[in-house]
Amino acid sequence: MVILVIAAINIYIDFKARDFLFDHANAIPDNTYALVLGTSKYVVGGGKNSYFESRMKAAEQLFSANKVDTIIVSGDNREDNYNEPKRMKQALIELGVPEGLILEDKSGTKTDFSIRYFKNKYPGQGVTIVTQKFHNQRAVYSARKNGMNAVGFNANDIGFLRDKKTHVREWFAKVKAFTL
Repeated sequence: MVILVIAAINIYIDFKARDFLFDHANAIPDNTYALVLGTSKYVVGGGKNSYFESRMKAAEQLFSANKVDTIIVSGDNREDNYNEPKRMKQALIELGVPEGLILEDKSGTKTDFSIRYFKNKYPGQGVTIVTQKFHNQRAVYSARKNGMNAVGFNANDIGFLRDKKTHVREWFAKVKAFTL
């Protein structure tokens, strides 16, 4: 029974978000702001994080296609040696996005915090959320549930088989988003 409830909630959230998710920059509506959800630049044990790389490329694509004017990088920076917004900003600069058009949200330790920060800091503004589709489904659902005009731009995913843990964790995060 529990598995059926989890599956039903996931299907519901995916259905509610589907019309607001985009895979191609030329198809997405223009927005002043992009909100890039944080992730570590490196994986545990070393090596580059594919989620990070894909999100930075997706944000740059939106900017280059003139679909957003300003990029907000939101993430965790609770420790001196770990600062997701700073690393995301640096990566975007390296991809050619002007530094002055990248803002840092250092309160984004969770998806919900990033969304609330944006809603409170830029009330009434539309936003394009940038992350992988499985994550964007929840992020856009939560934003729209909270009265925001949000769409999602899907960064490339590495797939369920390469990262089962993250994908399964997201199933439970969607249940939490549904109940809040």
